[in-house]
Formats: sequence, C-alpha cells, structure tokens
Amino acid sequence: YLVSHDLHDVTLVGHSYGSTVVGAAMQAGPRRADDLVLLGSPGVLADRVGELGLSGRHTYVGEAALDPIADTGVFGADPGDRGFGATRIRVDAAPGRPWPDAIIAAHSHYFDPGSESLRNIARVVVVRGSDVTRPGATS
Repeated sequence: YLVSHDLHDVTLVGHSYGSTVVGAAMQAGPRRADDLVLLGSPGVLADRVGELGLSGRHTYVGEAALDPIADTGVFGADPGDRGFGATRIRVDAAPGRPWPDAIIAAHSHYFDPGSESLRNIARVVVVRGSDVTRPGATS
C-alpha cells in the first residue's frame, strides 16, 4: 500500500511478501517514502534498517505471535529482530483464536478493524509514529 496524506509525507505499508517488495523498492531508488510499515515480513532484502534508506525512527515492524511467515528470514534478515534496527510495534493480530487456527490467523489479521495493529498503522500514516504502542504494552 502507498499512503500519502499530503504532498510531503508518504508511507509505504507492506504485508507479508509485500514487505519484501517494499524493501526492494527502497533499495532500487530513488527513495520517496518518509515512513515504512512492515507487517508479517519474511525479509526485506536487507540486513539492517539503514539499507532501506531510512532510520529506525521511520521504519516500523509488526509481527504477530505465531505468525509462520514472520521470523523466517527467507529474504534477508528478519526486520522484527532488534538488531535490524526498526521500531517494533504492537500488533496483537487475531487474539483469542484456538490452536491451530491461531497460526493461520496470526498472518492474516493485521488489518482487522479495531485492532491495535490497524491503529498503529494509522498512527504512522498520520505522522504520529511517536504514539505507536510497543509489543507488551496495553493500548
């Protein structure tokens, strides 16, 4: 997704392999995004956030517990690892799902209406990234 609320602030939001596409685009240049949101990512073709051309203050990553795609590192380092350097956000995708549905649901519910994940995405898009909630925090 490409989100622009005015002529100066552009946020790229990539889910799953879409985050890999975002990573490739940011490395291909020219870089025109001000903020990135990477969700359930199998990797962004980079080992550190700096390779994407933005700082960790402008690169946000969310990974739901039990998401089978996140943490794989198939396409570079896992952007959810602290060493990658992105700002980790709370997502709580598909809470309360019974096992084994929780595994599939974890990767599919980042955009659920009313979810903390969607609220955090919105905070970044409206240039309130400093207000995102972090993993382990309550909203």
